[in-house]
Amino acid sequence: MDEHLLTVAEIQSLNNKGAFPILSRIQAGAAALNAGTSYNIKKTDYADVYATSDVHADLKKLHYLLSQAGLVSGQEFVEVSSIMNGIASGGIEWIKPKTLFVIVGDIVDGAREDSVIEDSIGNIEALLHAYLYNLRIKARSVGSEIRFTLGNHDWHSVILEKEDSSGLYSSYVHQKAKDFFGTYNKRRSWLLPFYEACPYIFISVDNEVAFVHGGMHSKTYNGKFIANNKNELMRLQSAIDGSGNFNPVLLNVNDSKYLGCDEPSRCKSEGWRTGSPLWSRFYAEGSAADVCAQISKPENTYRFTVVGHCQTEPGNFPHHDEIMARPEYKSCNCGGLVLIGCPNVVTGPRLAFVDIGMSSCFRDGNWDSESERRAEFLHLKHNSDKAVTERYYNIIIREKIRPDIEPILVWEAPSISGGRRRTKRMRIKRRRTEKRRPKARKF
Repeated sequence: MDEHLLTVAEIQSLNNKGAFPILSRIQAGAAALNAGTSYNIKKTDYADVYATSDVHADLKKLHYLLSQAGLVSGQEFVEVSSIMNGIASGGIEWIKPKTLFVIVGDIVDGAREDSVIEDSIGNIEALLHAYLYNLRIKARSVGSEIRFTLGNHDWHSVILEKEDSSGLYSSYVHQKAKDFFGTYNKRRSWLLPFYEACPYIFISVDNEVAFVHGGMHSKTYNGKFIANNKNELMRLQSAIDGSGNFNPVLLNVNDSKYLGCDEPSRCKSEGWRTGSPLWSRFYAEGSAADVCAQISKPENTYRFTVVGHCQTEPGNFPHHDEIMARPEYKSCNCGGLVLIGCPNVVTGPRLAFVDIGMSSCFRDGNWDSESERRAEFLHLKHNSDKAVTERYYNIIIREKIRPDIEPILVWEAPSISGGRRRTKRMRIKRRRTEKRRPKARKF
């Protein structure tokens, strides 16, 4: 795979307006990265899974968080130029083996009103995707993998063939980026090859973990009923796996409108299906009782669902506030936390929100100097000394990013050692050993 890594010169070419000089290289790399892969990942391939979401064009913060979490080297690289030189020249490497890292949508679109965007040229989105592309190849060399799924921003401002009426491109793409790329279509032609190297709207780890930007459930237009989007997601993603890209599948009218329909009432009035998995906010806006009732139904075979799309700030969403009222969250009434929903002491929680508000457009200052944010990653871990039962990932952690804050254990399965299972096994082994042991000789 190393032959597909982008070089320093090729990354520097992303500074130039006009043609995309490394298009063929990205396409060749995409074919290699996608060969033999599927949206459904085997859980035994990775001992650790980390997740976050909603990067929103903040390359510097993403690299900082990855390095602080001990996933990549190069903590000393703090400026965009040094980060990109490091990812191309070998100064930045993926260092944690047998690990899956998932970004649950919204790589692009960092502009917000009065936001601070550290992008003087306008090419930060192209550089961010190049960083992830190279890092993914580096991760493969140690048996790890990096994936990102589509978010509503990626869908509306990159995947669609032309700018639509959602307003995401006009409102959320930074003006510097618009000036740099020139037009919607030129920006799309630069960024789309990176998405075709990672063509996922939905990722699952066997039947245990599902990653989707908004959610697999949503309210219908009248707000009283819940639609399950699992079958639609699997149908679309299976078709993408078969074609290797988005165009033949997701750009037909029906599927395009389904994924892009944001308001149930408007979807109904225009005659489109409701319940876009990229736009749904039911998990955050619904009550804990309603959300957990739906997500725990037998037809939802996934034991744990991980979503982004809803920034985890106090006061933003009712379900978030319910979670943050629990004792384990009261010590920090702040943003940047991984929120765990639908807890169960015996079988483990069923839901996680991982939109930590990463981009600088949501705040002032730097992660390492902010006292009112935690900046956590979700971390799922397999430990062979713990009982597996229904969960292969039998330890769940809110992984600290700031050096002065320890990781927070969310849930762990019972330990095998010292338990009834071990005692019974030891008794059987002892009886067998005694049968084989020769009797003591009498003198």
